[in-house]
Amino acid sequence: MQELEQSRIDVLAKHRKTPVGFIEDRRSVYWVDKPPPMPPTTFHLTKRQYDLVKCKKVHSGFVPDRPSPIWKVKRGALNYPENERLRKLATYKPFPVGWHPMRSVYTEVKESSKKATPTKRLVELARPKQFDPLLIKSNSSWDWGDWKSDIPKESLAHVPSARLEQLAEAKATPKAYEDNRTVMWAVSEAAKNAQPSTRQQQLARPKTRMALDQDYDPYRVSHAARNAVASPRVGELSTAIPRKVRQKKTG
Repeated sequence: MQELEQSRIDVLAKHRKTPVGFIEDRRSVYWVDKPPPMPPTTFHLTKRQYDLVKCKKVHSGFVPDRPSPIWKVKRGALNYPENERLRKLATYKPFPVGWHPMRSVYTEVKESSKKATPTKRLVELARPKQFDPLLIKSNSSWDWGDWKSDIPKESLAHVPSARLEQLAEAKATPKAYEDNRTVMWAVSEAAKNAQPSTRQQQLARPKTRMALDQDYDPYRVSHAARNAVASPRVGELSTAIPRKVRQKKTG
């Protein structure tokens, strides 16, 4: 048994033999060591295919582009007799009525304009605008706060009347006016030591959910609601509009 296993392992350990007719891969696409095993492929074309392969011939009436925009004029054309039609066509087109050529950048002033005498209004408009002098005193600096008052002493010593003093008084602040409250203000001692009432304690107490803990059913209708009688107004509002009421069709 051991000999059979050993012979089987020897068979499996042998390398695979190259099949008959195997051709090894070419080392390169170029045959540098020997010519190709087969001659190059030759193509056989029909007469129609040869005609299609040829380039298109130039048309017999084709005229190539002029080598230059200037061409020679024939002697016959040079010696052609002139007629009225040619003279009319050779005449340049006249400018339309009212046409003016482009004016030069530099305007030429006429001699009459140079020697013209301006009117009184032109002289007045040509003068530079005059401004009032600055209120600067020679005996003071630039700061207007240092200037001495120009009010006469009699006016400064004048005693106003009762009516002027009444009008000069500032407007009084209304009694209900309150200044803007500061962002931070002191809390009074009375507010700190205040005792809440029974109602305030009742409102401050959080809502209990005892009913929800005792299998509360929110969809259960109470007996009082079942036996409630609607008022005439509620019955009137719950009644459908007559024009929208339709009778049922019976078979």
